[in-house]
Amino acid sequence: MCVFEGVHGLDAATGAEAWFLPKVGCIASLIPIRVDGTDAVTTRGGLMLRASDGKELWRCPHLKAGDGGWGAGAFVDNVFYVPWHGIGNLVVADFSAAKGDAWEPKMRWIEVKANHHRPNGEWLDRSSPASPLIYKGVYYGIDEYGFLYATDLATGKTLYSRDTGFDELHHYNAIGVAASPALAGGHVYVMDNQGSCLVFEPGPVFKQTAMNRIETVIQRDWPIPPQETLANGPPVFDGKRIYIRGEQYLYCIGEK
Repeated sequence: MCVFEGVHGLDAATGAEAWFLPKVGCIASLIPIRVDGTDAVTTRGGLMLRASDGKELWRCPHLKAGDGGWGAGAFVDNVFYVPWHGIGNLVVADFSAAKGDAWEPKMRWIEVKANHHRPNGEWLDRSSPASPLIYKGVYYGIDEYGFLYATDLATGKTLYSRDTGFDELHHYNAIGVAASPALAGGHVYVMDNQGSCLVFEPGPVFKQTAMNRIETVIQRDWPIPPQETLANGPPVFDGKRIYIRGEQYLYCIGEK
């Protein structure tokens, strides 16, 4: 588990601390991985630690604190995908040939064509708390302002970037879009923090299926909009039901 900047390894049977690594700079969920039969965990920044004793197996030399992103990466078929410099780049580290105590992945970088400027020309940091969705050779990502991106992993070409049209809420402790894109039933779901959910088909061309919104109104005693604010996590799918955690309610969406 990750607490503040340190990583603790606990014995699953007793709960006792097996190892501790301080000053890791961990900011997102740890990701369990397995390479060449070795169980490990990785931080968002690409620090990979052997699960049994905390030994460092690999440290990404490029990701640093304050790089404009803080969502956990995705580890799929021995390949680690993590956004870098916000939504603008994707680190791809292939561990298929990694062995022993020092893993050496084959690395490459993909540039995502994102507009980093406001209408007045000022720089706009396209940060993203969301984790990447990797499906059938395409990377789907969304930034905190609700701009959706699809990128071909083989060619590195940005297939499309699109404004979802969300009316998300931003203030000192609210991130407009933080939930990761989620795949279920052959469709991709992206959500903002005001109850809007865009459903679209995966593929090289954007095809919207639906746009829905939870309309719950919560009366508050302080000056922020009365619309219920949703949690930053993505929806959870169980059979034909969707579960969404809100500020006041847990929603279950499905057939009656």
